[in-house]
Amino acid sequence: MIEPSYIHQNASEILAETQNILCASAKGKALWDANKANIIILKGPMPQAFVYQDDLIYLRIPALQNKGRVEQAIDLAGAFIELKINAQNPPPTENLESDEILVAQHYKNVEIMMKAFEVADELEDSGYSAVKELRLMGVGKIYQAWKTGADLEKCANIYWDMFDTSNSDNKEE
Repeated sequence: MIEPSYIHQNASEILAETQNILCASAKGKALWDANKANIIILKGPMPQAFVYQDDLIYLRIPALQNKGRVEQAIDLAGAFIELKINAQNPPPTENLESDEILVAQHYKNVEIMMKAFEVADELEDSGYSAVKELRLMGVGKIYQAWKTGADLEKCANIYWDMFDTSNSDNKEE
């Protein structure tokens, strides 16, 4: 059971608005309609959606935010996509830190993003600033590569480079 103080004070309004935004995309509406998971809106420092179980999604919203936004709709689309992937290929439960599992998770995350980009494009076509939100979410380079036809491998390499600090200018010498 979630501690009630973690639940966002505007949870029902935020979820309803996020649903309206997500359903402005045909793919987003299909994801919403196929959803069987419970969605719990938490307050936290940064927005994020994450799948906890096959029937539970946590959507974290900044505590001072009062309404749903495009970013949450894209995050929620990603969580729905992850649930679909997990249903077809359940995530591992053992040896989670092995290189093989970490690499597989890396590719899975990129696959989720690439499918969520389709929803973002439809939201953009519906008048929402979804591409701007993708850039603010830090995935603008991956989106641009996907938009120009890059495959999973190319997008995964960009994603991997986002976390590679070996070429950082902040290295101590």
